[in-house]
Amino acid sequence: MLQRNAQRGFTLVEIAIVMVIIGLLLGGALKGQEMIENAKVKSLLRFHDEVKAAYYSYQDIYRAYPGDDKKANRFDDVSDAQVGTGDGVVTGNWRSSGAAAESVLMWRHLISAGLLGIPMPEASSQKWGLKAKIPTNIFGGVAGFEYNVDELNLPVLCFNNLSEEQAVKIDLAADDGDLMAGTVFATDMAVQNTLKDLGKNYAQKNSALCFAF
Repeated sequence: MLQRNAQRGFTLVEIAIVMVIIGLLLGGALKGQEMIENAKVKSLLRFHDEVKAAYYSYQDIYRAYPGDDKKANRFDDVSDAQVGTGDGVVTGNWRSSGAAAESVLMWRHLISAGLLGIPMPEASSQKWGLKAKIPTNIFGGVAGFEYNVDELNLPVLCFNNLSEEQAVKIDLAADDGDLMAGTVFATDMAVQNTLKDLGKNYAQKNSALCFAF
């Protein structure tokens, strides 16, 4: 009797129960992925807020832009070769400037001043940033700063290695959800000093999401 029952196969009820269990497991996995994604978005937004606050606090305290501060060697972690020119412009950009650019030194100045609580960045291994010492972001890309942008003439903080879906989600949380407009916008990283017009469809490999301060 037991042998015949073992060989009879599953009943419709049993199959239904198995399908429900599988559905619950898949639903839980998808919900878990969504929670992780949302946590990453919040982490990136929080990092932007911290950098922005540190950037303006530095100006209030030292009367200079971080990165451009010619007296930044007041800090132990800033050498004489790692100070800015003091001309009121943070030169260089995160897409193609090397380690000596003021837009890269900005991170060293903020961290050394104790205004930004992250470790001193190591050289980036990514294509963008020319292995300069700029932070990585929660999505596996880099966090890049620049100021001397022709179209905008204001500081921006950019993040790359985001899918279009992730970029839209971040834009929606911080701005208007439109990657082509607003204070949060997409950019083609391959174009020098052209951050306002993407020029083509968003592509994870060559696009970044920028926040205007």
